[in-house]
Amino acid sequence: WLDVRADDEVAALKDTYVELTFDGQRTARVPIGQFFGNGDGTVDAPLNVFEDLYRTVGSNDILTSRWVMPYQRSARVRLVNEGSQGFIVTLGVDSGQWTWDADSMHFHANFREETGVNTRGGNGTTDFRYLTVRGRGVYVGDTLSMKNGSSSWWGEGDEKVYVDYIDANGAGHHARPDHIGTGSEDYYGYAWAHADTFNTAFIAQPTGTGNNTAGGRTVNSRVRALDGVPFNESFKFDLEMWHWAETQVDYGATTYWYGRPGASAMRVAADLGADYQTGHDFSGGGIADTAGDGQWVYLSSSAANPSAPAAQTAPLAYGVVGGASNYGYGGGQNGHNLAAISDQYLFADASGNIGVQGQPGYHELAMHPGGMVWSGGFEGDADMPYAVARWIAGASSTGLANVNGSVRNFINTNDSVDFHIFVDGTLKFFSEGIIGTMPEAYFDFDVIIDEGSVIDFVLGNGGFGNLFGDETWLRAIILVLETSMPEPIPGDADGDGRVDDLDAKALAANWGQTGGWAQGDFNNDGLINALDASILAAHWGHGIPTEQGNPSTAVPEPTVLAMLAFYLVLLAGGRWR
Repeated sequence: WLDVRADDEVAALKDTYVELTFDGQRTARVPIGQFFGNGDGTVDAPLNVFEDLYRTVGSNDILTSRWVMPYQRSARVRLVNEGSQGFIVTLGVDSGQWTWDADSMHFHANFREETGVNTRGGNGTTDFRYLTVRGRGVYVGDTLSMKNGSSSWWGEGDEKVYVDYIDANGAGHHARPDHIGTGSEDYYGYAWAHADTFNTAFIAQPTGTGNNTAGGRTVNSRVRALDGVPFNESFKFDLEMWHWAETQVDYGATTYWYGRPGASAMRVAADLGADYQTGHDFSGGGIADTAGDGQWVYLSSSAANPSAPAAQTAPLAYGVVGGASNYGYGGGQNGHNLAAISDQYLFADASGNIGVQGQPGYHELAMHPGGMVWSGGFEGDADMPYAVARWIAGASSTGLANVNGSVRNFINTNDSVDFHIFVDGTLKFFSEGIIGTMPEAYFDFDVIIDEGSVIDFVLGNGGFGNLFGDETWLRAIILVLETSMPEPIPGDADGDGRVDDLDAKALAANWGQTGGWAQGDFNNDGLINALDASILAAHWGHGIPTEQGNPSTAVPEPTVLAMLAFYLVLLAGGRWR
């Protein structure tokens, strides 16, 4: 439980994170307000008072969590203040006995937030990803905190739950949801957009002003004590963003689940639409991705596979593109007959109707291929007809990745498009549309990537080769496994996973000096002394296997044993410095 006392309590609950680490794996890093189901408060009401089976936000300013959090060896609870104000917080933790076995799982909590998300009104819906997991576990609940940009109703979107949905080829876009709901309000236990507050053991709406007020906030919670969702290998939870108005909303989803050791959620490494907004300068080689060490570049290409040996590519330049005189990345003549990428519609119809192709939805970019045309007086570049959004992986985004998103197109008679995704030159996804028949296509697949790996999202003119194919809207998100550095083993100076003679010799070599962990400072006070020797002695033999494969209680070499005994005598006598 927590008791937070701050001058700006709203900021304290938003900017301070609950961080949980069990047995060396960080399993939660969530803002305080979201972790306890409070969501985002307001200046007038920073706390949204409620109580369900696992959480309480009290009128006495105390926030309580009752999730059971087993661990085998070690547990750490931290509060990390990333805000600008200092404040007073009281933290209490209750503990008990747990027998760890083959079915025991660690508690996880994840938070994902998007602000200023465009909704599509009556033109359809886009899925908001709550959670993606790889590994074995059980999904046990979630809290949605949203801010509505209009007074229109936001909550008709269905929840979609996928269990073990990745096939043997690493693809998930062929899977249908294992569960699909009937609307967000139904999932959270109410109807008719009621703004009334309520709370029960399993569902709660501690505030509902966002249901009928522009600028209002709604917090909905559901805990699944009786209907948890088990999974063995993979899991994802999507919620359709179905809003009656074209507006902007803020979504923040906190998810709760249990996982066997090694199970991990996935984080966003790159988001085509969101990253586009961060800058339009290619002088540094590209636009930084969400992770910060990868990048996007936009190209035109002579071939559907830009990585093919014979393919020619050229960078697109930022400037005015399209018949509506909007800005984006393009190449070619006139700003019309080109491969182009933008966050707005690109071309007008013959009557100058700039809205004919619709508006971008959630994190979508408009793409348009180049090439020859049948009529209209434009000379397209027939040699470079493909528009390419290329992502180059950085060092923090290596290993297992998930590529997901959607492509949609408003195709008229005699128009056609084709869409490819290549990973390091290998085709992973293909879709095409001809004569008004390209429904929205979804892609979702896993792939192994290295630093410098290339993922190409490629749009071409299809069989008709007609430049005037209307806008194609692309949403592309790349997820990678969350990773956390394992906690160092006390006494393990060299980081080899065992506490042995080498660590004792490192401590001895730096005795009485200042230094860090590698020099033997195991209590992080900056000094290497008998306090550190006692930590090493207490963990002696950790990680050293015996013939049976269990940690040993190995006896140090005689010289090391004598050294440790000497240092511990110093500790007992209080003669260290």
